[in-house]
Amino acid sequence: MGLGWLLSAFLMLHHLSAGRLTENLCLRCEAALASRTAWQWGIPLAGWGLVYFAVIGLLLAIGSHWAMTLARLGCATASGVGIVLTASILLSGTSVCFICLCIHASNCALLAVLFFAGPRKSSRHQARVGFIPSLRAEVILALVAVVAGGAFQAAVSRPGMDSARVLAAFRSETQHEIPLNQEDAILGPPDAPVRMDVFSSFGCPGCQVFARTVRRLSERFGGNLGIVFRHFPLGKSCNPRLAADFQPRSCEAAWAAESARRQGLFWSYHDGLFASSLLASEELLQRIARESRIDLRKWESDRHSPEVRRKVESDVELGWQVGVKGTPSVFLNGRSVPDLSLFTLEVLIAREIDAQRRPK
Repeated sequence: MGLGWLLSAFLMLHHLSAGRLTENLCLRCEAALASRTAWQWGIPLAGWGLVYFAVIGLLLAIGSHWAMTLARLGCATASGVGIVLTASILLSGTSVCFICLCIHASNCALLAVLFFAGPRKSSRHQARVGFIPSLRAEVILALVAVVAGGAFQAAVSRPGMDSARVLAAFRSETQHEIPLNQEDAILGPPDAPVRMDVFSSFGCPGCQVFARTVRRLSERFGGNLGIVFRHFPLGKSCNPRLAADFQPRSCEAAWAAESARRQGLFWSYHDGLFASSLLASEELLQRIARESRIDLRKWESDRHSPEVRRKVESDVELGWQVGVKGTPSVFLNGRSVPDLSLFTLEVLIAREIDAQRRPK
């Protein structure tokens, strides 16, 4: 029980930290935690887990026969829920959340302990206090609770169907021809079977968060995925169609990053910008250039050059042509991906890789 509570607390902190707790751990939790099944009524399942294990702990602390009976039935119901959630994780087509599986396993172990190692009153005591369920009756009730808990969770989450819904929505999107040339910043091989074009702004907090997803996807899919960065700053000095100058310094950041690309250091500069405050002051742009070991003289010259300005404007125009309305916007093999959760992207990329490998 204590283990389940601690693991639930860890996953709850993971949600609150936007994934930072496990980004350096090889636990592959993000995909499962981004799934629809990881949330119930607007609260992460980890939060419900904290409440559940706390209630079970309270019942065990009370220690009366009825409290123990309620604890067993509650644990049985939660085990049914856990079985369905485990099936959902395994059928999702994405990375398995090892911590989630440990929580479900710990609950099943707790159920076994409560039934086979828990204290029981004597038959004389049962007769004195009236009807108290026997062990056989409690086992039958527990089995009913397991089935009821599983049926309830299945009705709520429909395990295994997330992937089908995601894929159907993706296939319904219009497929655009998005050209790729040698001036584009690409993470991974240019001829990868799956290409993900990311329209992003260096002044956008959502893009800052999504940059971590980009790295995770690149690490997971390796040579099967090429990720292309497309400039779409939300500043009017390089994106004049905007209704307002939402991020005034984002154009300066885009020019600076594009100048870094001309020295083969785009992704280092990209990471530096997204690790910053996003204010893109002149001092910040120069500091990141120094930390990226950029030739400052060439960088200064390039970022004010017509070639760099044209490249950013070309990406912006391409974004408008394919229907970009905000950042980050992602296109997978030319199709827009409306839901940018890691779960969705992992499902779609895996399916696109499979589709490319099938004989035609």
